[in-house]
Amino acid sequence: MNRRHLSIPICRTGVISGVLLLSVALFSALWKSQPVYQGRALSFWLNELKSQPGQREYLRAKAALVHLSDAAAPRVARLLNYRESELLTVIRSKAPPAAARILTPKLDARMIRARGFDVLREMGTNASPAVPALVHLLESPDSITRGEAIRGLGYIGPNARMAVASLIALLEKDSKENKMETAPTLGAIGPAARPAVPFLVSSMKKNELPTIVAVRALVRIGYSPKEAVPLLIAQLRADTNSFARSATASCLGLIGADAAPAVPALIDALRDPESRTRAHIALALGQIGPDASGAVPVLTQLLNDEWWYVRQNSAAALGKIGRDGNPALPMLAILEQHDPNEDVRNAAAEAIGLIRSDSKESSGR
Repeated sequence: MNRRHLSIPICRTGVISGVLLLSVALFSALWKSQPVYQGRALSFWLNELKSQPGQREYLRAKAALVHLSDAAAPRVARLLNYRESELLTVIRSKAPPAAARILTPKLDARMIRARGFDVLREMGTNASPAVPALVHLLESPDSITRGEAIRGLGYIGPNARMAVASLIALLEKDSKENKMETAPTLGAIGPAARPAVPFLVSSMKKNELPTIVAVRALVRIGYSPKEAVPLLIAQLRADTNSFARSATASCLGLIGADAAPAVPALIDALRDPESRTRAHIALALGQIGPDASGAVPVLTQLLNDEWWYVRQNSAAALGKIGRDGNPALPMLAILEQHDPNEDVRNAAAEAIGLIRSDSKESSGR
């Protein structure tokens, strides 16, 4: 037999064996380099997330990925843009029904994306390593993907500061729905999102963003949006819905002392028949503070309200108004001693202390 001919298959066999051994070694090295949870590598849990339809299996995979946040977050973020392979879709469309059923994944792409978003939400601030991937997804042509990425950055909060410029760009050009998501996300990032302030104010003034949404974001960033006060006053006077009045009053309260021009409108709104709305308005007056002194008479009347949370918030507001709340002291003393609700009694006692302390400081000046 010709040795030259014999050496060719032997050579080929050796090459194939070497490649196989190298592949196994490489796979083993990659597997060992992965973080592990309950004896299973990260890639196992990612595969479980994408392939197991059962709720129990999903919750196990979710718990594992949350535990492995540092390494898992970027890979989970990429799932927000998950699409089925086009080749697989074409093959399945041309396959016989029985084969098509076999080729159909247990979970569709929409469900996999929803699971990825849910895991990132659970990770919260620990999903920081996913920020670059999420910023990249903000450029997706798909509006739903952009929306999920925006919300994901909001859950990460201050650690998503590198996304601010991209979020500002979306605030200028994206759909109204995604603008509504972008503003709270900028608010969640906090002071690092300060460059977004003029854009939020502009969107609010152009009515591209609801005033309430813009104000909440601006306040969380650390900016007192005085520009919003006239808009909120007009809104408060125009609102006939108690829930809407509550939301508007809450925004004025968030603005604080700069919302003092709204005090007359808030006083008028205290006549609302809905008790929860009265409670929210009383709270807002307290957040405005001493400049809400014009509300003392009506807040004193509300100390007799039938609902305990209205009495509690009215007492707290009088305390924050300070020395100008002196006329309410006799009624507050009665509440402190005799109100059936402990929270109301505590609020009255604290208010008495604040009013007296402020009066003492004032007389000592």
